[in-house]
Amino acid sequence: VDLTGAADVFVLSSAQEALGLALIEAMSLERPVIATRVGGIVDLVEDGRTGLLVPADDPTALAAAIDRLLDDRALAARLGAAAGEEARRSFSVDTMVAGYLDVYRRAAAMRQ
Repeated sequence: VDLTGAADVFVLSSAQEALGLALIEAMSLERPVIATRVGGIVDLVEDGRTGLLVPADDPTALAAAIDRLLDDRALAARLGAAAGEEARRSFSVDTMVAGYLDVYRRAAAMRQ
């Protein structure tokens, strides 16, 4: 069963997070996301555009964000669509391959 795809809202309430792979997966499924403002999450989620960010260790802010998206389905849909677009743009196979090729080209140029 695809639980992430079935979710109305995806919440990642990490105290620390280098890069939230589960968050990227939820974004690629166009789930509206709510995450804590820690580590690499702030590089993945643009608050108010691709999801909502809340302070870590603030359950009241987290609950308010969840309520907001459950109450405002239009906002949730907009955030989910923007999250999906961002995930496809930044984390598609083509984007990742292009990034690796760029690293290899720069490394090769440094050796010459």
